[in-house]
Amino acid sequence: MNANFSTLTLFFTFVSFASFGQPSQGKIIVPQNRIFTDTLEDNRGIVSFSVGTSIQNIEKEDRGKYNIEGYRVQIYFGGDLNQAKKVRQEFISAGNAYGAYLEQNIPDFSLRIGDFLTEAEAKMVLKQFIQKYPGAFVVKSKIQPPKLEPYFEQALDE
Repeated sequence: MNANFSTLTLFFTFVSFASFGQPSQGKIIVPQNRIFTDTLEDNRGIVSFSVGTSIQNIEKEDRGKYNIEGYRVQIYFGGDLNQAKKVRQEFISAGNAYGAYLEQNIPDFSLRIGDFLTEAEAKMVLKQFIQKYPGAFVVKSKIQPPKLEPYFEQALDE
């Protein structure tokens, strides 16, 4: 009886440890310290950003702190996250000079481009993209502050 008990104990110990070594089929397991994982559309790779919890806390405290009122051009709005990511990837791959911001407006998603201080700037950019994105329009939004180097260079040239 003692041999049977030892055999069963050994068997269940082996089974429990062996189950930890099995790869997860079709699932991506993301460690808790990862804050963002995005898969490219045609499965060519995975982009992951990994930071420690102290950096995450600093980022959460400072998120949007320095944003200002401005304008962006909305080029996509819909309930399909994969379609929104696809439009964003196409926009970025085309080499456009404007930032592309994917936002969730529950239950829908919007893709907005650019950081414009004035509505006139945003409307000029809208004219460039209205044929490719017929439903695009200008929206008032919090934007990232513009980089000041071009303004300094322009002032020095004058």
